[in-house]
Amino acid sequence: MNFLRDLSNIIGRYTSGSLRRSNSHICGGSLVKSQSGTQYYITAAHCVYGGNANSYSVKFGSHFRTTSESGSVTRSVSKITMHPNYNAQNLRNDIAVLTLSSQVTESDRIKPICWASRGYTNNEEAIVIGWGTLTEGGSSPNNLQEVSKPILSTSSCSSLVSGFDSNTMLCSGLINGGKDACQGDSGGPLFTSRGGIYELTGVVSWGYGCARPNNPGVYADTYKLGSWVDSIIN
Repeated sequence: MNFLRDLSNIIGRYTSGSLRRSNSHICGGSLVKSQSGTQYYITAAHCVYGGNANSYSVKFGSHFRTTSESGSVTRSVSKITMHPNYNAQNLRNDIAVLTLSSQVTESDRIKPICWASRGYTNNEEAIVIGWGTLTEGGSSPNNLQEVSKPILSTSSCSSLVSGFDSNTMLCSGLINGGKDACQGDSGGPLFTSRGGIYELTGVVSWGYGCARPNNPGVYADTYKLGSWVDSIIN
């Protein structure tokens, strides 16, 4: 990401868990809850494509990517359910539901995020968070980062981004560039505040570089993919 703010003052308003392999951060993701109260972890399908559940764990409640922190908890992954129509070549349906080995205790630092209650509106302000690189090809921060940027219209996304699929994706960014997700942010949440409630609007998926002009980041559209997720967790 570029032009980010440190997230230590607002970490309690949602959870972005760090998806890890061999205890190293590889992707972001979000804690969600089913109607029955069971917790699940949402990430991008490409983050776990070809992997086995026992290779992954998720660290919750931590502001830091590498530093140990009091109050953080880690859960192993017991099952990976990828969207059946995920396409590794064009990244359509880039979403996966991970079942945790056991539930986590919710707190000010660990809270599930609400699912998107509706589709996005053009230029709706959204926030993306993660531990990805701070510049294209740069280094990754230890502290969780955030950046705010608008969700663009379907027509803008289709004209700006080659390979954009309006049935499964949305895009977000500034036409002049300068604000976006980057390598290591994949799977993490793009969320919007609606009536004071934070909703998971997108899942970091792909893009051409990071924060380049006329190249907004592309996200799995959680509202459009919500019926499939609902069929898995409910």
